[in-house]
Amino acid sequence: MTYNITSHVSAKWIFLLMVFYFAVSCKPLSAQPSMPIDESNNPHSHNRMHNSQQTDKQQVKDILSVLDDHTAPMANKMALWSDDLVYLAPGQEPLTSKKTLEAHLEEQNSHGHSEKTHKILELHSYEEIVLVRGQIDGTYYPKGAGRPAQFRNKTLFIFKRQPDQSLIIWRAMYNHEPFISSKQ
Repeated sequence: MTYNITSHVSAKWIFLLMVFYFAVSCKPLSAQPSMPIDESNNPHSHNRMHNSQQTDKQQVKDILSVLDDHTAPMANKMALWSDDLVYLAPGQEPLTSKKTLEAHLEEQNSHGHSEKTHKILELHSYEEIVLVRGQIDGTYYPKGAGRPAQFRNKTLFIFKRQPDQSLIIWRAMYNHEPFISSKQ
């Protein structure tokens, strides 16, 4: 397979420009009309933006924990993605459908599995989207006689807010770093 650096770089630039566009054009939650908060039941309640950001952060953690679970059924993982997804991984053409993403992930799983943990480094909540910059630390366990290897990836996710305020993964970009080390 021939690697075309021009299309890979272009896809990353397009993705980053999309992130910038949404960050500039979307209204932060604080710009939305506030909802009444019943202070009598919760003396420690905060404004809507804080509550919404906390809810968004918990939803993102829940979604990422399913992605981290190598034993979770593929159907559960695919249910977390938008139908109009864009998935960017180093050395790969952009994946733009659940069918191609599922095939890509199944092919990866055929060579081994990863035990990993997504970490949220930065989260920004907006009216229609949630931007998350993160990191994945984990260990890859190849099938057969290969040695396990630790890895670290940087990530950028855009979650799309649904009408019921739930989140699904809309865009994902991974920037794989070299392996940290191999276990002996």
